[in-house]
Amino acid sequence: MKFLFISIIMSFVYLNGLAQQEYSTVQIDISEIASDNPTDWTTYIDNVTFNIEYKMVNCDPNKGFDFEAVFFKVTNKTLNKLAFAWHKNLYYAGVCRSCDYPEEYSFELSLGPNQIVEGDCDPQTGYQLKLFSRFNDTDYSSGDALTAFKFDNLIVTQY
Repeated sequence: MKFLFISIIMSFVYLNGLAQQEYSTVQIDISEIASDNPTDWTTYIDNVTFNIEYKMVNCDPNKGFDFEAVFFKVTNKTLNKLAFAWHKNLYYAGVCRSCDYPEEYSFELSLGPNQIVEGDCDPQTGYQLKLFSRFNDTDYSSGDALTAFKFDNLIVTQY
């Protein structure tokens, strides 16, 4: 009887303390971003729990080639911890180059209460918060450019 009571209490705490939801997202065409002011944050998803925004950025790192990227800013609007998981669908020259690689292009991110994080130009870190678009260096600028992106299977868990 004591075990049953403890099990019921633990189940109640677990179910009330953990909320997980999958969110539907749209595919963003890069040409639409470029036609607007690419340096302004644009809302990708906004609800009462979190906000995801994006913008185009030209990066000139200390090492390596200059490149263009899409940065993301993620805001936790709650007093709880949030965990995000998603797969990046990346389209270069109109072809999805990441759709067949679920593990390589799947990312996770955890945010504390009211925490805000955003991408930066460091080419060695923050892969979950940026998308490489193209090289725009005077010494190297070949290759297809990013034409569209989508966060697929976006799951947010609140603790």
